[in-house]
Amino acid sequence: MLAQGVAVITALAGLGSFFARGELPRSVLLLFAGLAVAGLWTMRAVLRVVLRSMRRRGHNLRHVMVVGTGEQAVRLIGKLEQHPDYGISIRGLVGTAATEVGATIAGHPVLGTVDDLPGLVERSGTDFVYLALPRSAWQAEEEALVRLSNSTVAVRLVPDLVRAFTLNAAVEDFDGMPVVLVTETPEQGWNAVIKRAFDLVFATLGLVSLSPLLAAIAIWVRLDSRGPILYAQERVGVNGRRFRMYKFRTMRADAEPAGAPGWTTADDPRRTRAGEPLRKLSLDELPQLWNVLLGHMSLVGPRPERPVYVDRFRASIPRYMLRHQRQGGDDRLGAGERAARRHAARAAHRVRPVLHRALVAGVRPAHHRAHVRAGVPRRERLLARRRLSASRRLARAPSRASASRPGRTAPPARPAAAAG
Repeated sequence: MLAQGVAVITALAGLGSFFARGELPRSVLLLFAGLAVAGLWTMRAVLRVVLRSMRRRGHNLRHVMVVGTGEQAVRLIGKLEQHPDYGISIRGLVGTAATEVGATIAGHPVLGTVDDLPGLVERSGTDFVYLALPRSAWQAEEEALVRLSNSTVAVRLVPDLVRAFTLNAAVEDFDGMPVVLVTETPEQGWNAVIKRAFDLVFATLGLVSLSPLLAAIAIWVRLDSRGPILYAQERVGVNGRRFRMYKFRTMRADAEPAGAPGWTTADDPRRTRAGEPLRKLSLDELPQLWNVLLGHMSLVGPRPERPVYVDRFRASIPRYMLRHQRQGGDDRLGAGERAARRHAARAAHRVRPVLHRALVAGVRPAHHRAHVRAGVPRRERLLARRRLSASRRLARAPSRASASRPGRTAPPARPAAAAG
């Protein structure tokens, strides 16, 4: 704001000099603007340092009383105590029940109830009263407002809307009535216009500049295997609207019999020869620039999913549908396959400790091949085999030592079946 104010004053001075035909060079205007900004910023920084030093010594403080003893009040106290340089001193808390009086909450005593609020404010010299009550205590909140209506203390209401504020939450004024926007998409007004213009420009440039590559990939897919060049799949976009998303076909035409959905896996046998490098480089996603041009998707946004997975995720992931408040995007190419790989990697990570414990014990699990299929890398399997060999050598070492000592008989060798 300071820089903007100095810029406006400098511009007005330059315009006045121009119309008055004065001799005010531009170097003087620039020097004035630089010195003004530097001087104002220095003055504010010095003032801020002085105020912080005074407030930490107990001077220039504003005394505050918090009405409420629940989670909302504790959260507010924590916020206030995180900024001691603001000069806020908490006198105490005010509860809604007489049984809370005398207790200590978040390091501050409960001085009284809402009925005692006017007297407590006057006796303690409170400057501000924060009402931090849960929504269930709306009657106590109304009573506190009524009791403080004849007081000179400033009242500030902290609404219990933390759980309600989810996506782009804000408060707007609708003809004098405050309205809380709980779940509101940011793609409205000028934001939507700017984003749509960005998508149109860059999607058009992408389609035009990449047209030779798109044609080459189309010919490659057509010659590689039988079936269509493009693969259209139904996805869920903004506000739950469904559309058909286009990709280069990278699997056989019969990869999903009867339309049964399924994640792709590493080294999926349904892939075509051209499909493997295309999916690895995410080149199969390039036709989605056409979806961006049609307005179904955006260049930047959450990855749109298939309806069957949306129904599955919304039943298990809280507030999953909030992601559909925004235009689906293409910024996570190949997200489905990569998610499947991450899931397989996590499953393999859970399997490895079990496999390691079994190998150290000298017993190779019968379902070792199943663990290999689960995604355990070859390097991990080799390390496990080395650990098994080391454990066998350690197990045989005492036998050799006892057999070499005179007067001792070596224990019988273990059966071969136990070792294998």
